[in-house]
Amino acid sequence: MLAACGAEGGGTREIRRDSAGVQIVQNPPPDSGADRWWTLASEPQLDVGTVEGAESQVLFGVIDAVRLEDGRVVIAIAGNAQVRYYAPGGAHLVTSGGRGGGPGEFQRITGLLRMSADSVAVLDGGVRRVTVLAPDGRFSRVVLAAPGAPVTVLGRRDDGTWVAHSNSLPRSNAVQQGPLRSNVVYVALPPGGGEVIDTLGQFPGPERVVRIAESGGTITSINILTAPFAKTTTVVTAGNDLVVGTQDAAEVRIYNGEGDLRRIVRTGLPTQRVTPELIDAYMKRRLDRVPAERQQAMRESQLAILTAEVVPPYGALALDRSGNLWLQDFPGLADDQRWTIFDAGGARVARMVLPRQFTPYDIGDDWILGRELDELDVEHVRLYAIHRSNE
Repeated sequence: MLAACGAEGGGTREIRRDSAGVQIVQNPPPDSGADRWWTLASEPQLDVGTVEGAESQVLFGVIDAVRLEDGRVVIAIAGNAQVRYYAPGGAHLVTSGGRGGGPGEFQRITGLLRMSADSVAVLDGGVRRVTVLAPDGRFSRVVLAAPGAPVTVLGRRDDGTWVAHSNSLPRSNAVQQGPLRSNVVYVALPPGGGEVIDTLGQFPGPERVVRIAESGGTITSINILTAPFAKTTTVVTAGNDLVVGTQDAAEVRIYNGEGDLRRIVRTGLPTQRVTPELIDAYMKRRLDRVPAERQQAMRESQLAILTAEVVPPYGALALDRSGNLWLQDFPGLADDQRWTIFDAGGARVARMVLPRQFTPYDIGDDWILGRELDELDVEHVRLYAIHRSNE
């Protein structure tokens, strides 16, 4: 067994290897007094979005955003299947795409990926293809097309292969009443598209609850619902590795390019029981933007499918451009959202507070870009500076 010191402010971490040679990194429990806290600037450096004004400044259904090396920001909008480019100061430059099936058009944008030389890949789950936009934002080429494969492209590895996952729901004739968490298969596709070349792993999908209504022995409807405190799985690419968080334990697992487990990062975060107080806090924040006349009915319907006994040990996960792992405290229990940052070796280096209505998309060394709702529920894409304390 080996002991190693984490980064300053992260406490001491324990590193060991199991019988299969998997590295296990054990972080100590968070300590608000000893942990380093990074802070967010009070005002954004970039703010795109308005309730009224030029159409190019109105956002509806933002799904992703990335920052290019020259400071421009690219925003993917699911509402109208557009990809818009903005100058570092927020001025609109060019719009690409629009809904359609032809070259340079999109059906259902699921994400953006930065490519070399400020080109951008647009992931389109509607037609299962990846379209590359040139540095000026105009259509360049289709690099991956898998229209017949029941997969959704997730990301790209350093070796040029694409990572995709299967549908997490079983066929309708196999759905049974009650809790459901189907496995999701992750595969590698060749750089230019085509048949699956490798299976990378199989991990649990999101937790759901199935409600089946019948009349006279015939199924009339199948509802697939998400219960309070339901677990989900997040998978992101890191070089040729996959970083996998299933929320089954307070840990994240890293698999190599062949699909073999090589590291387990244990966060040290404590387990929380689902108590009446946590349920009230969760429901209050879940329903605070729902019209008052609908809140009671929604609360009752959510509580009717609540089965969780413990709170998932974390929420979303993300990687920044330095390879640090960002892990969100389970959301919806506080007025803000808190994140823990681990370095590439798995040591906790800092904690950070973000606004509750902010969804991070792209994180640099000293900035963070994401979608934020204002007090009127108007969508903005904002870039904030990050102040790393004690450095």
